[in-house]
Amino acid sequence: MLTARSRVLMVAWGAAGLTALYACSSDSLSTEGNGTADAASAEASSTSDASSSDGATNVDALSDAARREPTVHVFARAFTTCATKGGAAKCWGANDKGQLGNGAFAAAVRTPVDVSALTAPTQLEPANAHTCALSAAGVSCWGSNVAGQLGHDPASDPKDCAGVACRNVPQAVAGLVGATDLAAGIDFTCAVAGGAVSCWGSPNYAELGPARDGGATFSPGPVPMTGTVVEVRAGSNSVCARKADGTVWCWGRNQLGQLGSGASDAGFDGTAHATPVQVPGLTGVVSVAVGGQHACAIRGDGTVACWGANSNGETTNPGGQLGHDPSSDPACTGGAPCSASPTTVSGITNARKLALGSYHSCALLADDTVSCWGNNNNGLLGHDPSKDLGVQFAPKPVTGLTNVGDLALGDFHSCAVTRDDQVLCWGENGAGQLAKSFASLGSSFTPVAVGL
Repeated sequence: MLTARSRVLMVAWGAAGLTALYACSSDSLSTEGNGTADAASAEASSTSDASSSDGATNVDALSDAARREPTVHVFARAFTTCATKGGAAKCWGANDKGQLGNGAFAAAVRTPVDVSALTAPTQLEPANAHTCALSAAGVSCWGSNVAGQLGHDPASDPKDCAGVACRNVPQAVAGLVGATDLAAGIDFTCAVAGGAVSCWGSPNYAELGPARDGGATFSPGPVPMTGTVVEVRAGSNSVCARKADGTVWCWGRNQLGQLGSGASDAGFDGTAHATPVQVPGLTGVVSVAVGGQHACAIRGDGTVACWGANSNGETTNPGGQLGHDPSSDPACTGGAPCSASPTTVSGITNARKLALGSYHSCALLADDTVSCWGNNNNGLLGHDPSKDLGVQFAPKPVTGLTNVGDLALGDFHSCAVTRDDQVLCWGENGAGQLAKSFASLGSSFTPVAVGL
């Protein structure tokens, strides 16, 4: 199954043309990461556009079978973007650590390039400065390996990235069989295999789980959990997993309430939580998405709930990425407004996919339109920031965007794929995230076509 998230924009294609668009945002270049989630049945992968098993109303009367599904899907995070097409993959944007996987290093690449030696990927997971891919052959990773997040000992890598171990072409992750989903944070990676979660890399805030809390680990290892896990998503320093029973469990850092553990966990404590804890009061979840310091979930009825940071980083500057006015939130670490418990996003009743950026969130709705909320600097939300003071606490449609079949967000840009496989992106373009020359397009609040 294809999954979408936010940190690097990648494109994969083949004889049938560009086939997938996903996005996720970088965790090293901002305090927020990004994740993407599809509404699906509690038993299925998060990448399916489907209603829940209990009669969810998050899909409109026109069934997916009656409308053309896009053959393109995109992934993005930080300032890099990637996609899958016809059994291959391409990426563009930031490549200082080899995140594009094309055998080269560059500050920015504004034209999609082929990812080397990658066959038929079904999911791409960009993160801070590394990227991983899932295919029938297993999991491969490339980019920075400063903490073993590529799944092997950094001592075996060249120090080509300002003295940091890195690889600019994919390398297989050993010891991981039957993976079905991937997630990547600042210096760590996780995967679902056999209904269980395994993680590797650096446990800065116990992201690898209790059995591996203490030092960098270069090979996949289990995170102790009971029940069957069907989906995993990662933020900057936290991880959330959705189980087949519709519950959500999170672990890692909690200084901004990103674990959603509420009063039962003292709200915001800034410490590491190695043991997964259930997000209280959240059941019937069909998909979960995680940004750098905030998370959201789609319930079976198509409504959305979010928790964590509700500001621009650990400051009092408003962000509104939780879908409500930050002034109603308590102050957490650094005085920033946060919510340690899930709160319902007003006005969203038919979501079928979520994507989270650093300080903005978007939902793909059952009518094939996209609504976004949060900070609108550089037009992240898809409308003129001068007309909404740069922040939109309530969901607002992306102007003129219809017939959407897929959605993905980077740190500071957004992308969508229409059902006829047109890739459209908007927001910041400083590293070529929009696949345009920076000189000709600094940023855009209007979706622009990506030439693939």
